[in-house]
Amino acid sequence: DSLYFVHRPLASHGSITARISGLTGRYVSGPAAGPGLPGGGLQPGIQPWSKAGIIIKAGTRQGSAYAAMMVTGGHGVRFQYNYAQDLPGLPGTVSAASPRWLRLTRSGDLITGYDSADGRHWTRVGAARLAGLPTTAQAGLFATSPPYMKVTSGFGGSNGLVGPSLATGVFDHIGLSGGQPGSRWAGQDTGADGPVYSGRQIGFRQAGGRFTVTGSGDIAPVVPGTGPGP
Repeated sequence: DSLYFVHRPLASHGSITARISGLTGRYVSGPAAGPGLPGGGLQPGIQPWSKAGIIIKAGTRQGSAYAAMMVTGGHGVRFQYNYAQDLPGLPGTVSAASPRWLRLTRSGDLITGYDSADGRHWTRVGAARLAGLPTTAQAGLFATSPPYMKVTSGFGGSNGLVGPSLATGVFDHIGLSGGQPGSRWAGQDTGADGPVYSGRQIGFRQAGGRFTVTGSGDIAPVVPGTGPGP
């Protein structure tokens, strides 16, 4: 798994809620310019499996157990957990005019995911039991985006282009119940996707109750990217 994770401790019973009002992306459509990849080498475009959402994770190390509710670039809201399971929620893309509200609740090792179009009427999307989830887990916001992939056919065969991509999610109305008193939000690049972005493009910004989180990579069942969406 590879994602940018903005997290706080979560006790054995609690929840995290957030509204997402934007998901945008950038991708490399030509040869990478080297470590740090200047902004001029990135084109605007969201990958179908780019994602931003909320997550409860056993810890911050790569490969730890998790359950997440997320919006995606082309596959609506999803509830995914433990690198193998994927359940659909609300369809459509997210925008300021059409935000998505997401919630995860924790009761011991049982995590349940919900979504809502208005923050008042909630629908249960799915639940997962994360065996061995520690008493204190990590809960928070994340963003990530799989590589851009494009195959072109021509005389004598085909050529493939693969390059990294970024996703940026905009979050507000964030609520954390069961958090550790006095704790603060901390950002971490978990399982960085090589040196391409080297901390220059990824990260998070907080302004009052609004967070903007940018990440690269993936955390999910393996699903290949298919290029930027419209």
